[in-house]
Amino acid sequence: MDIKQLRFLDALAQEKHFGRAAAACFITQPTLSLRIRQLENELGIPLIQRGNRFEGLTPEGERVLAWARRVLSNYEGLQQEISLIRDDLHGTLKLGIIPSALPFSAQLTTPFLQKYPRVAVISRSDSADEINQALESFALDLGISYLSRQLPKNLQTQALYCESYVALVPKAMYEQRFRERDELTWLEAAELPLCLLTGDMHNRWIIEDTLEKLGCSVQPQLQSSSLMTLYAHVMSGHWATIVPSFHAQSVAIPASVKILALHAPYVEHPVGLIWREAEPLSPLVAAFCAMAIQVSA
Repeated sequence: MDIKQLRFLDALAQEKHFGRAAAACFITQPTLSLRIRQLENELGIPLIQRGNRFEGLTPEGERVLAWARRVLSNYEGLQQEISLIRDDLHGTLKLGIIPSALPFSAQLTTPFLQKYPRVAVISRSDSADEINQALESFALDLGISYLSRQLPKNLQTQALYCESYVALVPKAMYEQRFRERDELTWLEAAELPLCLLTGDMHNRWIIEDTLEKLGCSVQPQLQSSSLMTLYAHVMSGHWATIVPSFHAQSVAIPASVKILALHAPYVEHPVGLIWREAEPLSPLVAAFCAMAIQVSA
């Protein structure tokens, strides 16, 4: 068994396709298949469910993958430590970000990459639950997510900013109902024809929890996992939405849409970094956390 075989298994689990996994590892598909078959023979257990195409990992394969990702994480941490000793930190940092924090993430990744030009960052948009799962399975190094939710005990956190909320209302709708106002109550927003994020998104849970405490509920006609999709529907003039204020301020909202602060109550939820508790801590994770402290100070 060698580290490359574990990388190939991890790539196949992520890509769910032999050809794409081989391309991600910069090898041919026959080579990938051969090396994974060799790993199966060495371990004496089947790792892959094979058919005409990749059908997933076997239960044994899932257990091996969990250990493989732990080994890969420690191996990468060792390489990072050696590069740090040589005063030439390099490696790849895998970062998961909740959709509402995507614009804010540039405030961290930009100075981080400028300070460490030999480091690469791979960021992806995930739900809060997906970030927690990916951290625990070693598929991510760091997450930017909500800190107000219950987190597994093995995850550490560092606050970055507090998320507040605004209503986006088409100008014609605004002129009819709220002319010359710059704030709405949550109950007033609930009476609008709303499009919202899907129920599996934590942001949607925040909206529903706030309204439930006010004795109210909403049934949006349109739901999406994309904030940009919500913006597009508001711009059509037929719907309003409730979104995080920082995200709305980072987008070029046209004059045909009004941004109204929400109050009664004023709601805030902390957003921050999340990472696996480990000793020693990965040098890239430690460096990114240090940069975040400087930026958010």
